[in-house]
Amino acid sequence: MKIKAQVPPRPASDDSTEPTSGPSSTTVAELKALQTFRDYGTEGVPHLLHHKCEPQGPDGPFPGGYISYTIMTKMPGRDLMASRFWSLSDEEKETRRDAFLKVFKNIWRVGIAPYDCALRNVLWDDETKRCSIVDFEHYSEAPDPINMNETQELQRWGLKHRPPPSHWAVEWGLIKEPNAR
Repeated sequence: MKIKAQVPPRPASDDSTEPTSGPSSTTVAELKALQTFRDYGTEGVPHLLHHKCEPQGPDGPFPGGYISYTIMTKMPGRDLMASRFWSLSDEEKETRRDAFLKVFKNIWRVGIAPYDCALRNVLWDDETKRCSIVDFEHYSEAPDPINMNETQELQRWGLKHRPPPSHWAVEWGLIKEPNAR
């Protein structure tokens, strides 16, 4: 369950003292993604079970704002940041990368390209040897998953190192030296 309390607008920063008409844009985005995953039966991601959003009364944490309750399926495992991904053996890292790409391609197939790319949003379940991806508050429309650059995606998510620039690229002026001003 995810609970979000939305602060009402301040009179000094907004002409209106009325709260916004509903949940924040990030909550709306996540609800749409979770519903899409449920509709398509997408594996390795949470599915929306129920959602409720209502104005907060005078006893709410931020009276006049909205409070949103999202109930979604719980994904098993620990996030790769807490699991110390980069301390694993090369074989264990590769197993997790392969599992990640399988799930990630399924996410793209339903039109969602998350851009909160971080090891904290990738879960690994040691029992099932399966990967899950969570946190869909920020995403854009996904391009064609068939033409996905897997190496780039692994690098964006922190699952693979970017190679250091070659000295030739610096010498030819294609890139600046890291310490150059």
